Amino acid sequence: MTASAPGDGFLAIGAVARAHALRGAVVVKPFVRDLEPLLAAGLEELHLRRGAAPPRAHSIRSIAPFGAGMLLLALEGVGDRTAAEALVGSEILVPREDLWEPAEGEYFIDDLIGLEVVEDAPGARAFGPVLDIREGAGHDHLVFAHPDKPGREALLPFVAEFIRDVDPAARRVLVRIPDGLFEL
Repeated sequence: MTASAPGDGFLAIGAVARAHALRGAVVVKPFVRDLEPLLAAGLEELHLRRGAAPPRAHSIRSIAPFGAGMLLLALEGVGDRTAAEALVGSEILVPREDLWEPAEGEYFIDDLIGLEVVEDAPGARAFGPVLDIREGAGHDHLVFAHPDKPGREALLPFVAEFIRDVDPAARRVLVRIPDGLFEL
């Protein structure tokens, strides 16, 4: 899962997973669990970016749920399988002002990346920035640098028991570290 570049005005909402059929549609892996707000947002345009290339605007022909938690997306100007296959791996971006407000206690991944992970305890330790959010079967995981093993990551379940407070204005996430987390 990737995040949009800080300050570019976009949020990543998914990635093109594969081409679908022959008329240029693509299957999208969304970065949101609940598709209803995305589908209800009435988006008419989105942007695609591969790697470090600048985002390119595309008008949406259609967007609909597809299979288990995926989306089927058709874009203007993408009319055949070859054109659709060229989009595989592209990040799907939406201008921040076109997005819906997340529900209470929910966050866009891009809004969490880079926040400082700080222990909510006496003698609190700071663990560095949120590196990623990893999707899990039952819940997501907050990813940050392992404090005792350089080059390794620590994964903390993104659940109320361990995530005490998310404060984007203060640029931090207060966490409770369960016993044994860093021994894994």
